Amino acid sequence: MRVYLLRHGIAAERGADYPDDTLRPLTDRGRDKTRRCARGLLALGIDFDLVLASPLVRARETAEIVLHELALPDNRLQITRALEPGAPPADTLRAIPAAAGALDPAFTVLLVGHEPSLSHVVSWLLCGNPDAVAVLMKKAALCMVEVAPDILAVAPQRRSGAARERDSDDDEGDGPAWTGAAGRGLLRLLMQPAHLAAIGKARHR
Repeated sequence: MRVYLLRHGIAAERGADYPDDTLRPLTDRGRDKTRRCARGLLALGIDFDLVLASPLVRARETAEIVLHELALPDNRLQITRALEPGAPPADTLRAIPAAAGALDPAFTVLLVGHEPSLSHVVSWLLCGNPDAVAVLMKKAALCMVEVAPDILAVAPQRRSGAARERDSDDDEGDGPAWTGAAGRGLLRLLMQPAHLAAIGKARHR
């Protein structure tokens, strides 16, 4: 199955107008840029069986723009706290089968959330360790990792120091810090917003 990850678009700065971080909306520029990126998804022929989004306003608005531009029904969007900033990758991954039910290899899901949480999910899907890979995802950037559906049932867990010492091959006790299905995901796509927008613009000429 394909797990797409989209960072929310440019949002208003936190300050006097928006002291509550959860309520910061997309700016006019952010909405326009996200719309152009969503048109890039359309030009690439990308579709989603399910869209999961953080409850924060900026992420929800980003997801709604994607649904509109791709002409997807509203019932494909679900809001989940598993995509809030700082949510553990385990919670994020468990949210997919919880929302979708049975998964098959052709299933496609979009996760709309925040950094660095999305990068941690990508890193675990690729390596079995949320901290192993640094992924650059600017606002409205898109990533896609292809995985077997059963990988989502094996949530990442941090190993105890004692377990790491027992399994280490050296004298430093620095064996793998995480357990999980390491290295089973394949990175198929990583596009920054400028690339998506350019593809969408070319299609609409």
